[in-house]
Amino acid sequence: MRCGTCSTDKPTAAFSRDRQQLRGYSSRCKECNAARMRRIYNSDPVVRVDTLMRNRQWRLSNAQKCALSAASYIRTEAGHAARQRAEQRSVKLGHKRANGAVRIAVKSGILVRPERCSQCNHTAKLDGHHHKGYSREHWLDVAWLCRRCHVIEDRGFENLPVECCQ
Repeated sequence: MRCGTCSTDKPTAAFSRDRQQLRGYSSRCKECNAARMRRIYNSDPVVRVDTLMRNRQWRLSNAQKCALSAASYIRTEAGHAARQRAEQRSVKLGHKRANGAVRIAVKSGILVRPERCSQCNHTAKLDGHHHKGYSREHWLDVAWLCRRCHVIEDRGFENLPVECCQ
């Protein structure tokens, strides 16, 4: 079959089924149709909102089908990798929020950044080490450490050269 957009001969599998067409297939190949829909979706905010609302309505009315689909996807290798990426994003987001809270607390004077590292007494720019974790109730519970001591605490690198924190 020939695509009406790119004028390329492609196998029937490259075209979507369309019962309204005489031959039973869309006049555009799937690739051209996807590009067209992407163009329309990105250029018209009304279409974007309508599409999002229609998708949401479908997901709400087909919750069981969505749950089964999600459960089968999670069991695949791609689903497992996607879940790991999502968990890593969640952890990083928690770290960013905790660090942002410390930054705001220092700027507003709630926390005072000392001059010296609390472990090695070295004078350097100090990092706030969240020694009790990144949960919300411990966002401002920090130990002020130089970069070297912070890396040692976080990752367990004990043989770092002394020059790295000067």
